[in-house]
Amino acid sequence: MLKYRSNYLGVLFFLALLFLCFAFSVATEDQKFTLPTLPQSRLADTHTMRLGDKDITSYLYFSAKEIDEIVDFYRDYFSKKEFRTIFDKKEGLRQLLRFQKDDWVVGIAIEPKENENQIVIAQYVQPKGSPPPEKTRPAWKDLLTLLPQEDQSGEDLRYIPRPPQSVRLSGINFRNQTFLTYVSKESAEQLRQFYEDEMFRLGWEMFHKASMEETVKFYKENSKKKNLAVLKLPFPDITFENFIAGGYILYYKGYGAQAQLSIFNNNTSGKKQGSFVQIKYVEETAR
Repeated sequence: MLKYRSNYLGVLFFLALLFLCFAFSVATEDQKFTLPTLPQSRLADTHTMRLGDKDITSYLYFSAKEIDEIVDFYRDYFSKKEFRTIFDKKEGLRQLLRFQKDDWVVGIAIEPKENENQIVIAQYVQPKGSPPPEKTRPAWKDLLTLLPQEDQSGEDLRYIPRPPQSVRLSGINFRNQTFLTYVSKESAEQLRQFYEDEMFRLGWEMFHKASMEETVKFYKENSKKKNLAVLKLPFPDITFENFIAGGYILYYKGYGAQAQLSIFNNNTSGKKQGSFVQIKYVEETAR
């Protein structure tokens, strides 16, 4: 039982890291100069959020050019504009660049995506002595404005319904396991009832159900991590207790597989703003 009740820990980290990734790049609408457009690239999306007292926008491009070509283009462009390079580093497959001139900074992240390379470019004001954007924690409610409005990569599962009124945030396949994450306009309680009804109708057998609060209490009582300090969230305006409040974990077996459904309320300043669902699907026959 402890195994089932402690599996949710990875879900908490997954969601926290997910939001931090959305919060990486920003740019002001009141720009001092025009951002360069890489030749043979296409603008795919923009996101706007509120950071402090500014409305901030980031720009997403795709290009068939090689990463080295893209990096050389931006290095050359900003050198000619008399910007100095303040960050130039490769992290795994991602190339990160940052250029500065006076109080203006341009941040660029380039990484491969399927048959193209993805470019996120942002321009923002950073007065001397002020922290960079990644050290300025936006409010939880501001992060929500960065959530996509349409399905992202991955495919829905055939035998497990997706949440109603939802957008797929991510889909990951690893060997015999599939992880899917959604954001839904419905509450965790509504989704708990939805899945209990639908999974029963589809022939799944529930073998365990618990609230997030029950899970945390059991984990504290039966593990060495009594204070759960390791689970401190990277958001200043939401506590761990608030993060898990009203959430559920449902466990099922059927179709030669097991499924774990982790449902979190979107607890923002006491306002009801939907929920998040992560589905972990494990094919037992592949073991």
